[in-house]
Formats: sequence, C-alpha cells, structure tokens
Amino acid sequence: MDSLAHSGAIVLDGRGIIVRCSDAAVQMFGGAPQDLEGGPISIFVTNLLSSDASPSYNARHVDYLSKSGDWRRFQAVDVHGRRFPVDIAMSRMAAEGHQFLVLNLRVPPV
Repeated sequence: MDSLAHSGAIVLDGRGIIVRCSDAAVQMFGGAPQDLEGGPISIFVTNLLSSDASPSYNARHVDYLSKSGDWRRFQAVDVHGRRFPVDIAMSRMAAEGHQFLVLNLRVPPV
C-alpha cells in the first residue's frame, strides 16, 4: 500500500451521507467512488454514528467530536468487508447554504 492509500478525505452531508470522497479515500476503502458516494458513512466507519440514537443525537455527537479537531481512532470496513483501524479528524464547513462534515482519514502505521 503506497502513502496515498494511508490518508484521504470524505465529505458528509447533515444526514451522514457521503457526498464526496478523495481518490485516496476511495483507494483506502477499495472499489470505486460510486461504491462510497451516496451511501451512509456508518457502512464504512462502524462506530462513528450510533444506529440506536436519533439523527439529532448523532448530529450533536459529531458536532462535539468535530470541535476539537483531534484525531480519534475508529473501526472501518472496506467494500470487501475487511476491517481496519482508521484515525479520523473532523471539521465542519458550509457551502451553498448547507452544512457539511469533512472527515480527514489516516490509516495508522502497523
């Protein structure tokens, strides 16, 4: 795996749906951009959002996590079902009247 595969970025809408992903993120999770874009981030980062919680709770939780900008460790799953650790730093951005969440991703060294 080259250095490009060790980091990437994903942009989520307010519902946790992937709207954009960098080439490096696509490579990290395998497959093609259309395998990621349009799907919920919860498929690929299993413990970022709680499936048992309300959307408003998840939004508040992610907002809390994004305020510090710290890197946090999560469990990820690629398009082939392989699990791997991923560090994520989150930040918020606004564009065209919409709020987005940017996930900066890196695979920790083994």
